[in-house]
Amino acid sequence: MPWPTYSERLLRVAGGVGWTGGLVPPGKRAVVNDVSASKPGPNPDRFLLAIAGYVLFEHNFLAASSAVHHELRAVAYAGESIEVFQGAGGIYAYICGFLFDDPVVADEDPLEAHWKGREISTQPADPLTS
Repeated sequence: MPWPTYSERLLRVAGGVGWTGGLVPPGKRAVVNDVSASKPGPNPDRFLLAIAGYVLFEHNFLAASSAVHHELRAVAYAGESIEVFQGAGGIYAYICGFLFDDPVVADEDPLEAHWKGREISTQPADPLTS
């Protein structure tokens, strides 16, 4: 009997400068659905969340002791990264979501595979041949 699906803390950040994160384990698929971050110090800072190398969320902390919470739906496949960036340090963040078993290993992005051969032509159609 498989275990029920439940929420996971996918990444926890406490201070540091630059990029911090990890990879989705083999045979798993992560769905990131929540990012919460706070900046208790007095200095401004920049916070980014990236999945598989693409920045999906950005927040600039401009005032002291501020916090942000954002909901999203983003998938990271086995071997893809879930990372956060902070410019000056001192940000505390939780990245939460779901971790599913994923026995099928995707050789390429499923969306790209779905659209392969269906590209939109930038050339006008020839009325004599279409």
